[in-house]
Amino acid sequence: MTLGALIKFTAEQRKRQQMPFDRHPHCEVYRQATHTDQHLLFSSHRPLERKLIVIRTLLYIASNIVTKEEDRKQEEHHIHTALSRCRYPDWSIDNVKIQVEQLIRTKSLEKPTIVTYSRAKQVFERPLPEPTGDMVFQLP
Repeated sequence: MTLGALIKFTAEQRKRQQMPFDRHPHCEVYRQATHTDQHLLFSSHRPLERKLIVIRTLLYIASNIVTKEEDRKQEEHHIHTALSRCRYPDWSIDNVKIQVEQLIRTKSLEKPTIVTYSRAKQVFERPLPEPTGDMVFQLP
């Protein structure tokens, strides 16, 4: 299986001669009802770097994907609560949060890219649905 087969995308048609996403889209974290917030326990016998990657990934999503500031704060609080239940110490969460903020400020971590159908066709290594009007695709 190729990487292209694993990538999922969203598409939205142009309305009233305006590209979709012209008005900033509202994005927040969705959790299924069966989500348990169980992450790698901090007391496990895994390398510290693996544990910090768990924090980094969750905080990256909160900082870079969530669009509204109030949702971002709520998501960061949820992450802190969930990781505390998995016995992550406050110092680990706080240190990684500072690192993620610095990476975003220096643009080392970039936001997802939105591209047109013709560009998406070049990027994805699988057939795409034929466009009806103008469509845009969000790359991960």
